[in-house]
Amino acid sequence: MMLYFLGGILLLYILVSAVFAYFGICFGSIRTSDTSYFSENGASARHPFRDRIEPEARAIYKMPHEDRYLTSYDGLKLHAAFYRAENAKGLVICVHGFHSRAEKDFSSLFSFYRQQHFHILLVDQRAHMESEGKYACYGAAERYDLRDWIADMAAVFGADFPIWLHGESMGAATCMMVSDLPMHGNVRGIIDDSGFDTPEHEMKYIYTTNFHFPAYPGIWFIALFFRLFGHASIYRTTAIRSLRRTTIPCLFIHGTEDDVVPLQYGLNAYHACASEKELWVVEDAGHCAAYWADEDGYQKRLSAFLERTAPNA
Repeated sequence: MMLYFLGGILLLYILVSAVFAYFGICFGSIRTSDTSYFSENGASARHPFRDRIEPEARAIYKMPHEDRYLTSYDGLKLHAAFYRAENAKGLVICVHGFHSRAEKDFSSLFSFYRQQHFHILLVDQRAHMESEGKYACYGAAERYDLRDWIADMAAVFGADFPIWLHGESMGAATCMMVSDLPMHGNVRGIIDDSGFDTPEHEMKYIYTTNFHFPAYPGIWFIALFFRLFGHASIYRTTAIRSLRRTTIPCLFIHGTEDDVVPLQYGLNAYHACASEKELWVVEDAGHCAAYWADEDGYQKRLSAFLERTAPNA
């Protein structure tokens, strides 16, 4: 009888692990209205700078822009919002995080890039907002989407027009993962804000921290679902592997109090990077909150990196 009882407990544990793996971590498209997505997300509601982020994000959303679309390598219709600048000296492609949107993630930096005379492309990652798709793949599939956005912009402005990639959280991982792919465009640098080193590490952390489940056997279900539905591997496609082969200069930014992507994951990515690199660890900053913790320091670091990696530097 005891054997049957233990077997039932084990079976229940495996079933619950599978459910959490599918619905709680790996996948799920984000489709919210333009009047709700800035505040209804749980993480957004708890953000200490929410009162500043929401008005700026809404203002960006309402600004005149060009809606651009392309078809991904696997047939999805992807969307991005393009904001032109007069006398632009370059383009910044901004890539948001998991279950978020670029207007919100880059509300603090949008005005900075505009004042510095950069074109801005705010990308909707697959399975988010106006981009099609059911499954978010933690950068493993999104890196090919970003590669295609770079090619799209290079077709508009020419292959020599300078481009920078700026990502937050999963968006930062996407930027790092694209860094070793052949690209049609002059990518001058990558800004990685709070990015993770591997999907496996990040999923294990979320699984054990958010859901209070042991990493195993849950991570096995995550890996299986990732392969079956996302057609990617949490083990093979990582920021670590790409950074070991990249030649693109990188600026790594991470907060010491990040409870979504631990600082150690950012340090792992930094140490793996084979190109010119810079690390800025921001004391007392939470996840993607370095700008809010030290606005002046963030702007100075970013300005110096942009100037150093500019074509005529």
